[in-house]
Amino acid sequence: MFKHSVWIIGLAVAGCSDWPDVPESASGEPLGPWPTLQPFDGTVETVSANDPEFEIIDARAARLRARASVLRTPVQDQASFDRLRARMAP
Repeated sequence: MFKHSVWIIGLAVAGCSDWPDVPESASGEPLGPWPTLQPFDGTVETVSANDPEFEIIDARAARLRARASVLRTPVQDQASFDRLRARMAP
């Protein structure tokens, strides 16, 4: 019973919200044609491992993994916290 009343209250609260402010033309006519759906096949480019941009991203990922491993070290007291902070300093 309680579960259904939560849904009803949620729907009632959602119904009280304002509609989003969507721009309209002065004449009331549509601003343009509806967008068309494009096939997904042509939208994603493949990046080869020899691409310099891939190497930059790969190096950044390695740095982030190293930083994450440093942040996983346990901190028992203020001294170990200070050492961790010093290791994380740029």
